[in-house]
Amino acid sequence: MSRLTLLVLCALVAAVASVDMCATCTTMCGDARANFKNTWGPVTVNDLKTFMEQDCKNKFSGAEGLACKAFVDQKSSQMLDDFKAGLTDQQICVKGGICT
Repeated sequence: MSRLTLLVLCALVAAVASVDMCATCTTMCGDARANFKNTWGPVTVNDLKTFMEQDCKNKFSGAEGLACKAFVDQKSSQMLDDFKAGLTDQQICVKGGICT
């Protein structure tokens, strides 16, 4: 690994670590609840994914935005199941591995 690659990787990790991802995750879950009026029956995984990806763009840029989008892409299906099951925003984020 070159020094430049290592420096870029360190900068990326530092940038993502500087954001309180747990608080942002719970806020984004709340945004989704408001957008879909907490009515999950007609919502598809793609609907949730599209909304959450836009929320990532609205809240983050650069490395944080990419990390957010990757998380949403990977977890949208589970998140929708969790919303439908009545989990709280905090529980969803804990289950997704963002909060402890």
